[in-house]
Amino acid sequence: MDSDENKFIYHEYAEASTTDNDPQYQGAYGDSEQKQRRVTLKPKWVMDTRQLFGAEHDFSLGGEIRYTNSFYERPAKVEYYQYLCLQDNGNQGCVDKDGDGISGPGDEFLYRVSNYYAGKVDLHYGEWAFWAEDRVRFEDFQFNIGLRADRNSFLSNLDIAPRLSAEWDVFGNDSTVLVAGANRYYGRSFMRMQLNDAIYGWQDRTIYCNDNATTSSHKCTYRSGAWYTDGKRFTGYDNRTGASDLDTPYSDEWMLGWTQAAGPIQTRLQFVKREGRDGISRKREDQDPSRSGSEYYYTNDGRSSTKSATLEVTNETPLELGPTETTFTLALNYKDTDNNNQSDDGYDEQIEEELIYYKGRLITFDDLPAWDYNIPFGTRLFWTTKVPSWDLTWSNFVNWRRGGTIARDSGLDYCPDGEIKKTRSSDRCSDGSYNRSTAPLPDVYQDFDFKSIVTLDTKLQWAPSYAGKTFFVKVEVNNLFDKKINVSRTATTYSRGRVFWLEVGIDF
Repeated sequence: MDSDENKFIYHEYAEASTTDNDPQYQGAYGDSEQKQRRVTLKPKWVMDTRQLFGAEHDFSLGGEIRYTNSFYERPAKVEYYQYLCLQDNGNQGCVDKDGDGISGPGDEFLYRVSNYYAGKVDLHYGEWAFWAEDRVRFEDFQFNIGLRADRNSFLSNLDIAPRLSAEWDVFGNDSTVLVAGANRYYGRSFMRMQLNDAIYGWQDRTIYCNDNATTSSHKCTYRSGAWYTDGKRFTGYDNRTGASDLDTPYSDEWMLGWTQAAGPIQTRLQFVKREGRDGISRKREDQDPSRSGSEYYYTNDGRSSTKSATLEVTNETPLELGPTETTFTLALNYKDTDNNNQSDDGYDEQIEEELIYYKGRLITFDDLPAWDYNIPFGTRLFWTTKVPSWDLTWSNFVNWRRGGTIARDSGLDYCPDGEIKKTRSSDRCSDGSYNRSTAPLPDVYQDFDFKSIVTLDTKLQWAPSYAGKTFFVKVEVNNLFDKKINVSRTATTYSRGRVFWLEVGIDF
């Protein structure tokens, strides 16, 4: 990525500006280069079917060896300057404090300077896996019994995962099939964590205070577990204690399913419960403000629990119109997720340290539930049209996602006596228990409802065969009509818009 500048500046006063001469964002984040080379070998051995103990057995063994080389370079230092208002005026920038009648540079102060230093890293990451499976068929029953072992070069843990499932063809004619399963999954890559581990120390941050600011947390007082020294606070990131001394996160999954065929229609109902354990989370090592490094250590405290139900209805017999054959599927799903981490990756490098008030208690920002736990209902309608004589396949997916709920800063503060007050309305609680010489008031977070969204994804594939080989050209457009909704805690981030994808290949 090439940039014209190595300095990025944010001015809050220009929030409402619509002119190029007075931009809210200025500059760029500098140049960077990233390359990845990956080699994968997946051997598999399948034995002939054998009769043992009155049942048919299909034994198979396999493995996976994956080697990744990742290169990252930032050739020059990058600086980020963030200016905030002395007194915020909502989305209209700053309240006029210098008397010039407008929201301008004189109404803000330098709040943060972040330095991202030059550096280069060349990492090697290895993954190894071995698995064994026995597929057993006995009368109208089928059992899959498997075991998988994984290891990676970053955590160096040997992870053993059992895989079990069973199917019962109730009437022996595939019209009614019951399915159950219990599985453990480790499968995630820690390549990103290893790269973050290497480059995280290439930055530091200085936060400045200003006693003319109306927001208590911007004044030169105790904040976020540290006192300002000489009008500023410095934070270094040169040590990440216990980065690789961790257990591997995993999920245990239980599944029940039912498939019912009735004429040309097939109905499938599935219930899944997934419990995530040993998720990686980050904790403060201490509250000593004199420490510039070794501020955090890593634990396996992350927990999640997901319950989901899916109902799918499909016409197994395609609808024929001229040279085309079309199948339709309507899917309704319900999902309830509870997570004690805001992110599934404890190595994400943004963290809020101060306490917040949410649903009747004081918690840290990281203790908020995952934002998608309150988006329970979703609907998908997808259909695939094939034109066999032309080797064409056209697929369309209509997705409806019900608006969910997220905890957001309400603009209110929480007083020790339980009073909820407007932010910046005064520097003192009604009982006199707070003033700006003590710790700032916790922000009050309240639930915010998102809008629903309907998107259309479309995919067109041409796959002719020649001399025993299949050539294909695939064009995919996700979110064809570029529909977006706000999905941020800070009202600045939106769901993904239109995305194009082109793939050309050969199967041989």
